[in-house]
Parts: sequence; structure tokens; C-alpha cells
Amino acid sequence: MLLLLHGHYMAALFYVLLYFQAVENISATGAGVRVIPNLVCSVVGSLLGGWYMQRYGRYYYLCAFSYLGMVLAMAIVVLSSGLVISSSTIMIAGLSLAGF
Repeated sequence: MLLLLHGHYMAALFYVLLYFQAVENISATGAGVRVIPNLVCSVVGSLLGGWYMQRYGRYYYLCAFSYLGMVLAMAIVVLSSGLVISSSTIMIAGLSLAGF
């Protein structure tokens, strides 16, 4: 399951970058800059998750919560891509939440 979720996340990240370039007419560099918050949240989330697991020795609820958060965040990304609202700020926030 972990492999499938992260595979879908990487594919979504790839297509969101293409969306920024094609729909919003932004350069590849500009699209890459827009995913920097996602990268920062991924690093912070990994460090906090590792600290939590090391300190408390529990990981089941942490993993379940992170999978639920990723699904909800990707729903935010899909809905903000023009399905309900067209907002790149909300899309970037959703990607950052999915990375966390």
C-alpha cells in the first residue's frame, strides 16, 4: 500500500508541474519554485515522523493518519485544479499537506 500511495503521489506531482506550465503558462523554473514548499514539508514531516517513532515506538496510528492526510490533500489538489475552483495557491497548499 505504501508503494502505491507514494507512486500516485509522484505521478500527481509530475502532472501538477505540467499543469502549472501548460494551463497557467509558467516556465519550468517557475513551476519548480512552486513546489519548494512541498519539499520543505516532506523533509519536516519525515523528521517529525522519525522522531515520534523513535520516542514512542508506535507507528500504526502515525501511518494511518499520514495516509488519510495524503488522500485528503490530493483531493484538495484535484478540486483546486479547476474542478471546483481554479487556484494555484490552494493547489500548492494541498501538495504541501500531502508531502507532510
